[in-house]
Amino acid sequence: MNRLDQQWFKKLIDSVNQLPLLPRDSLVLGDTVIGSVVSDAFNAVMVNQTSVGHDDLRKIQTTDGLIWKIMGDATKVLQKIAHVLREAHYARVAEQWQDEPLAVFDALGQQIAVVERGVIRALGMASQGVHLVGDRKSVV
Repeated sequence: MNRLDQQWFKKLIDSVNQLPLLPRDSLVLGDTVIGSVVSDAFNAVMVNQTSVGHDDLRKIQTTDGLIWKIMGDATKVLQKIAHVLREAHYARVAEQWQDEPLAVFDALGQQIAVVERGVIRALGMASQGVHLVGDRKSVV
């Protein structure tokens, strides 16, 4: 790699390795952090809704800070959260909604839930996917 390429690459890496612009709270399932949410904005949406109850999601203060802990069936709770965020027009969830379920994985790569693709970014979750590209000329 020449010097210009090395400088460009370092700048690129530095641009993606940044702290969040707004404070975020962990989204937790069991003992596993599966994502994070913008503290004040997520709290404002969740406090003013009735679809996701205390038996589904709890806001807990820990020694490490505030966490949002998913209780019960993770897929069902995440689906409820997704619909609340969509209806509230939170973090462009409504615009990104695709009616496409994506797997949620723990740190060991085990699937632990399923969630709507459009809510992945808003919930600070990592995702996996495959992007296929082709052209009609190559189809037999």
